[in-house]
Amino acid sequence: CTCGSFVGGIKWAETQMAALTKATGLPATSTSLSIITAIKEFGADTVDLISPYPPRLTSNLLAFLQESNIYVAALVTLSCLEPEESDDLELRSEVKKFDKILAKRSHPLVIPDTAISAIGLIPQLEKDINRPIIAANQATLWNSLNLMDITVRTKKGGSLFSSK
Repeated sequence: CTCGSFVGGIKWAETQMAALTKATGLPATSTSLSIITAIKEFGADTVDLISPYPPRLTSNLLAFLQESNIYVAALVTLSCLEPEESDDLELRSEVKKFDKILAKRSHPLVIPDTAISAIGLIPQLEKDINRPIIAANQATLWNSLNLMDITVRTKKGGSLFSSK
């Protein structure tokens, strides 16, 4: 759950991660912290954001990103109230519509929310807008594998799985 790890801010997320690490004796992360790690993997401190969340949760996410020294240059809020609404989004259409109104960019586009099944669409989305995409499930999988010292390089996971 992405919002479950950003809703209380960066300290909240770090406390969750520390508790999981202490309880298991293994490295841990969260989706929100994985998104931050993925943004930094690209050497970025600026992103654009397609938020499926209602305005209040989007505000929490913006505060979390700001606390992590990530600037959101452009934002669209889709106001999905239920996870099913996020999953039912016509993601490719939403990404193309949002990107079309922006000047050419090279920084990542972030699509949070684990309810959005984006990972299989990422290579095509990146081709559509010619820049990296960071999605919740993709970032969590990538970061979790890295924490286990497992390197997976595949174009099927987008630029994140092709970097370094």
